[in-house]
Amino acid sequence: MKLNLSEYTEECQVGVNDPEPCEKLFQPIILDEGICYTYNMLDRTAIFRDDVYRFKDYHKNENTVNWDIDNGYTFNDSTPDGSFLNYPNNAYLSGYENGLHITFRQSASELDYLCSPNSQGFKVSLHAPHVLPQLKKQFFQVSFGDAIMAAVQPKMTKTSQQVRKYHPDKRECYFSNEKYLRYFKQYTSSNCRLECYTNYTSMLCGCVQFYMPRESSTDICGSASFLVFQQPCTDAMESVLKRKEAQHSATNQNGTSFCDCRRSCVEINYEVQLSQYTWNYGEKHLARYRNKKNESYLYARLSIFFKEDFFLTLERNELYGPIDFLANFGGLLGLFTGFSLLSLAEIVYFLSVRICCNFRLHKFWTGPKN
Repeated sequence: MKLNLSEYTEECQVGVNDPEPCEKLFQPIILDEGICYTYNMLDRTAIFRDDVYRFKDYHKNENTVNWDIDNGYTFNDSTPDGSFLNYPNNAYLSGYENGLHITFRQSASELDYLCSPNSQGFKVSLHAPHVLPQLKKQFFQVSFGDAIMAAVQPKMTKTSQQVRKYHPDKRECYFSNEKYLRYFKQYTSSNCRLECYTNYTSMLCGCVQFYMPRESSTDICGSASFLVFQQPCTDAMESVLKRKEAQHSATNQNGTSFCDCRRSCVEINYEVQLSQYTWNYGEKHLARYRNKKNESYLYARLSIFFKEDFFLTLERNELYGPIDFLANFGGLLGLFTGFSLLSLAEIVYFLSVRICCNFRLHKFWTGPKN
């Protein structure tokens, strides 16, 4: 079930660095599609809570993390040659030559058209370092014989601290430390939905699927799990939950969901512009890849790079604060009635001080009678 990465990749190259084995850059992780490999993702101790069961050698990362979604990079440690040690690794320049390049391969004799009849190749998902991806929901395909170029444009949305005082029903989002999740340390809408599906499956099926976060005492659903609607219980519960989500979205237009998984107040997404062409790899190019068995291999290549050096950040803010409301109220009132604070002082003066003085001096509230 676990693919040996060295057998399915030839080499990886980051920017202008020398090519190196991909297993030095990628770590194994368990997802909804099975055992996959991840690059630049946070260690499991930074994503899952301490009581979540962890498979021995999966989702581990020994690098020191100096990044979080709210504050970005906090500091830089420089090496003797002057380069920076940031993790997650960041790209300082945009363009094809500064991206991540991966050369895939697979033996033609290992293709299985029964498991994946409509697609042969590799699935790739781009996500933030603190988000657990779900390949069934979002991915793009790298097929054999193709060279894929993915130009990435980040899209980051922040929320000002002035908006934090508002209830989530009004701002329609949660901060990363605002909504408690049982299995995850940080809130994201993706993590929240996965946890909701996990809890729902555990409650109705008495077990969870192998990729779901769980405690050590929770059973894993196997092929012998009981059937519901002529389906395995886990598949049936996923269908039921999707219908509940759809019904809730149709009847509620306030940004809520059945699982109460609002969008994150601080989030980053990646818009990908894909271009592909047929990779006509020849004998000269494959001479260095030829193995001892001289097997027939299928190849593919993926290049991921940032489209531009900079990107704009959106920020949610309050449209009308107390000061804005007062300024607009006073401006509109002055525009339509000629009213000002000086006029208010004059009105108070003539209705109080002036009347009292007239009574004391002239024994009449309007002043002298003649």
